[in-house]
Amino acid sequence: MFIKVGKMSIPEIREKVKNISQEAWPEIIEALQLDTRKGVQNIALRMENKLVVVEKERFRLKQLQEKEAGLRKKGYKLIGGVDSV
Repeated sequence: MFIKVGKMSIPEIREKVKNISQEAWPEIIEALQLDTRKGVQNIALRMENKLVVVEKERFRLKQLQEKEAGLRKKGYKLIGGVDSV
C-alpha cells in the first residue's frame, strides 16, 4: 500500500490510516517516519505502539493455547480460567 503523505494534511493522513489493515502498517509507518512534520511522526509512533501491543497479545494468547494443549495431552477435558491469577 502506498500513500503520498507529503501532499496530505495531518488530519487527512490520520483518516487515511484508519482504513488500512494492520498487516500493511509497517510499510506505512516507514513512509510516515520519513515525513519531517511532527504530527505525522506522532501518527507513526502511535501506530508502532499499537503494533507492539497487538504482538504482545498474540504472544500471550499463543502461550495460553500451548498451555491448554499441554493440559489436554495430560487428559484434562474441561479447561477454564487458564489466564486467571
